[in-house]
Amino acid sequence: MLRIRTEQLEALRAPALDDFIDEMMLHVHEYFPKESMALGLAAVRERIEDGIKKAEAHGVTSPRGVCKYINMMMTFSPDFDTHPDTAPWVCPILDNPEIPDGTARMDLLSDKALAILDEAEGDRTDEQQEMRSP
Repeated sequence: MLRIRTEQLEALRAPALDDFIDEMMLHVHEYFPKESMALGLAAVRERIEDGIKKAEAHGVTSPRGVCKYINMMMTFSPDFDTHPDTAPWVCPILDNPEIPDGTARMDLLSDKALAILDEAEGDRTDEQQEMRSP
């Protein structure tokens, strides 16, 4: 019987994760240029890596769902899921056990975020519109 040790499995995942992080670096730079420039490359990468871990902790593991999670971090706050200004409307969706699919929860959360931003600011900016995309 073939056995794959945890270390081997992690080694197989690492290139795919690195590729995803690289894609997200480009995404953040394109859709959040002001925030990206203010943070710098190292901090953006750190925020993306943190976002991947936080998304996974909420059961969000698809690339699309994680991308939306990181969009929320860039739009609202790195800790939007616990921040007192956003947690009251984020947590009921993000942690809803009746919606087991993490990507579906992120779709609903993105829609809610856009509605809140629309109400607060009127028309959406390109950055806010990006929350709808995959």
